[in-house]
Parts: sequence; C-alpha cells; structure tokens
Amino acid sequence: MDEARLRKLIAGNYFITHLEVHERLDSTNSRALELAVEGAAEGAVVVADYQSAGRGRRGRSWIAPAGSSLLFTVLLRPGPELSAGPATFAVGVAACEVVRNLGCAAGLKWPNDLVVEDRKLAGMLTEVVPRPPGFGRGWRADQPAPVWPALAVGFGLNVDMDVAELPEEVAEQATSLGALDVRVEREALLADILAELGEVYRAAMLPGGGHALMDSYRARSATIGRRVRVETNERVVEGLAEAVDEEGALVMRDGEGKSHRFISADVVHLR
Repeated sequence: MDEARLRKLIAGNYFITHLEVHERLDSTNSRALELAVEGAAEGAVVVADYQSAGRGRRGRSWIAPAGSSLLFTVLLRPGPELSAGPATFAVGVAACEVVRNLGCAAGLKWPNDLVVEDRKLAGMLTEVVPRPPGFGRGWRADQPAPVWPALAVGFGLNVDMDVAELPEEVAEQATSLGALDVRVEREALLADILAELGEVYRAAMLPGGGHALMDSYRARSATIGRRVRVETNERVVEGLAEAVDEEGALVMRDGEGKSHRFISADVVHLR
C-alpha cells in the first residue's frame, strides 16, 4: 500500500480522523481496538498489507497473501443514534456500492459478506469495545469525551488474490476482483470506499437515518428471498430467508412454517 498516494486520495474526506498504514500487523482490528481504548475519535482507519493473525467470525482465520487484498479496520462510535448492528452494515453498503460501480454484480450476504454469484469477495468482522473501567477520569473539559461503545469494523476484500492457491475448501467459495477481470489500485479502491462510507454513515446518523440505512442494506441483500441453511452453535435450521429487521437480525421461516430470528449465525445459500 502506497501511503503517500492513499493520503493524497483521501485528502478532504471529513470522515477520516486518523490514518495508519502498516506493512505488517497481527490484525488491523487489534490495532483499532487499542486506538479505541486510547480514546481515538470515530473515523480512525488502520490499513495493512499483510496480517499475521487476521481473523474472521467465530474464531476463524483470515487468509490473505501479502499485497493481494484490501485489509482495513474503521473505528465507529455511533452512540444512541444508531444501534451497533445497523452501524456495521454501513461499511458493507458502502463497499457494495463501490464494487457495483466497478461493474460487478455484488450483493450482501447476511451477516457480513460481500458476494458475487455466491462466491465470497469480501468479509467483515465487527468487535465491540466496551468502555474501560475508570476511563475518562481527568479528561480535559475542553475535549469531547469518546462515545461508547466503540465498534472496530474490519474489512477484507480480495483484490489480486489467486483463489486457486487457497486451501480447497476456501477456494471453491471465494473470488477476487482479479478473477472477475476487474483491475483497480488498492489505494483508489480504499479511498472510494471510505468516501462512500462517510456519506452513508452521515445519512444514517440523521433522524430516521437508521431506517434508511437498513432499506439500503435490504436493497443490496443477496440473502433475502433465498432458501438458506442457518447454523449456530446450538442448532441448524433450513428455510426461506424472509427479511433483515431494523436491528439487523435475519428472519427466516422453516419448512413447517415456524418463524426464526437470528442475531448472529452462519448462513449457507441453498440452490
């Protein structure tokens, strides 16, 4: 990642309050969590060329050869105006719109993937940072105190990755912009996503904006209306994905007509 070029491309982006670009990190989310506890403002962004301990949902590893992907985390502090679930969807909506503008028929697979023809192009991992005990004591009166909770929203998008080199069980479910014959600089791609995110998130923080954000998410959903298998630690249910509600939960109806609501789960699109 060319830091000088990236900084030039994002100049004027009001949303970005802090930017770090690293050649190597254990995890961009881990660094963003540190920044959150240190009191970093919303809009802090951490970027890395390579993650030695990248992670996905439910303890999975995130595999990305150095320089092959766009790897970043953005810090959000939505406060009472917007609940955590919809706030994180703002990143997915922004990335989906940018990728669509590149000519890809991308959609959002609930809860946290960006897919093209059911192959995973990108994934998100959101971690909530609770307010540390005693934080803010001695905070200067002329400084705005950080809003809690903070959300570290990590995003990994396959850019030039050769998916054939991934483990077989991953390769058969993945794709990349290169595999879709889309050539784009990572710096320009990130700048476009952050610019779109600023607009989406600002609109979401307005009165009634959370509803508009969820409408935008649903309009880009690749899951609603599909037959799915939903897997949690406790159960596996198959049925029709009917909706994503205002809190970001998936609502599905099984073969016996019973409705289920999932806040967090893995989803498999069935054919």
